[in-house]
Amino acid sequence: MNLTEQPTEILIHILSHLTWFDIVACSYVNKQWHSLACAEYLYKDLYFTSSRNMDACLTVFNETALKRNYPSRQSEYSYNNYGHFVRGIHLAQTMDIVDYNILLDLLKHFPFVQNIKIGNHGLTDEHLACIRQTCPNLRRVDTSGCGLVTWKGLLDQQCCDQRLALESLTTGLCFEFWSTPPLSIAPGIHFPFLNEIKTHVTNINQFQHARQLLLMCKETLESVGIYWFYQPSIGAELTLMSNTLQALSNLKKLTLIGCSGHVVEHFGPHLTELELRGRCTDVTINAFSKVKNLRRLSLSYTGIPAHNVQSVLIACGERLESLYYNESSQSALDKETLQHCSRLKYIHTSLRESTKFLDTISQLYSTGLEHIVDTSQLTNSLADNGMPEECVWPRLLSTTWKSVKSIHIIRAAVTIDQLLYFPMAFPNVEYISLVLKDTEGPMLEKVKLFLRHAHQLKRLQLGAENGKECLGEDLNIARKLHRLFVTYRYWKEHRSKECYLY
Repeated sequence: MNLTEQPTEILIHILSHLTWFDIVACSYVNKQWHSLACAEYLYKDLYFTSSRNMDACLTVFNETALKRNYPSRQSEYSYNNYGHFVRGIHLAQTMDIVDYNILLDLLKHFPFVQNIKIGNHGLTDEHLACIRQTCPNLRRVDTSGCGLVTWKGLLDQQCCDQRLALESLTTGLCFEFWSTPPLSIAPGIHFPFLNEIKTHVTNINQFQHARQLLLMCKETLESVGIYWFYQPSIGAELTLMSNTLQALSNLKKLTLIGCSGHVVEHFGPHLTELELRGRCTDVTINAFSKVKNLRRLSLSYTGIPAHNVQSVLIACGERLESLYYNESSQSALDKETLQHCSRLKYIHTSLRESTKFLDTISQLYSTGLEHIVDTSQLTNSLADNGMPEECVWPRLLSTTWKSVKSIHIIRAAVTIDQLLYFPMAFPNVEYISLVLKDTEGPMLEKVKLFLRHAHQLKRLQLGAENGKECLGEDLNIARKLHRLFVTYRYWKEHRSKECYLY
């Protein structure tokens, strides 16, 4: 059976793995491929990594538009406007200097764009106002890192009506965004659909302006992220955050970064996800005790005392499913504390901080834990009760983790012989990301043997021991491993009894 005889669903799935430019090229093959290439979700989001890609995209859409306007130049494959399928535009942070004139010309081909993400680029209020005029259906706007943007660009009078259809607004590192409140620019403006706000403030006046919007949308907001870049003074404003959160009756997800100085005694009754990062020492135990439905908790260098963290996990542990813990002291994560977190499926913390910690999670979560992650920062010297790196894997591999689906550990290197025990210790794992120790011997043959027995594996990343944060292609044998993985995928698809290297 050749490719064109495959079912339509399979062909569309194949196309979904191609870039948008390749999909457009496929649309010119024949009528069948043209109809497949018009599938809406294939064009839903365009991700640009360079100005060259954006120029090429504009050229393609200009040419197809020209053919539609001049019937004599049309072919039977040029009637559809692919721009109508586009819903999202994302400019990569690593992209070089952006020519916003090209971006605006490109957006004219996408009348139904709903999502815009332009991070860490020189976006100005004038550019943002033009984008708003060109894309009247914007639902989600992310201008993180664009320090020149303010409310003036988003609420430009030429395109501003009384009901702005925004659903999500992210303005991290936009230092002047809250210099003026939105109501001072567009009096009477409403945000009937706004359910997510992520921003940061640099002084108390900016927080007051942000608070105005939070209270305006208190009936619809479900996700809020506030990043503080200032130390508040002692005064009545210390309770403003607590009073604001108490008013957000439908809040489900909350992120507070560096809010030390703001007393927080309320998170809201419906909170399911909470992230505290940086100094958050004024978050009270009383606030945690009122949360009854917390599913995901993330604590990172908050400065909250260990005994208070212990009380938090005991109070919220009954329903907790995900825990990220990266405090200066790991003393709160002992058996007495974690036994209250009986439903934990995801844990992300340092596995080397305590000699008893791995034994604890082995006893408590060997049948329920689904994701194990350790990307914690390495320290020059371990604490007195710290576990040496070489002891991590023997303890992990001595237990059978029946439910674990993913392992991402780059702070404790694994030997090739230990890797062979993974199919027995993790029989259902699908994703593995590890650091491989440099060892002597037939490494490729042992990796091939491991792949033969890891029937459930869908993705494997191996990093070099030097530079543990680098994975995949940083191995000296990356090219050979790549050929091995191609062979493995072919073998897995056909379920042959033998696996050969080319």
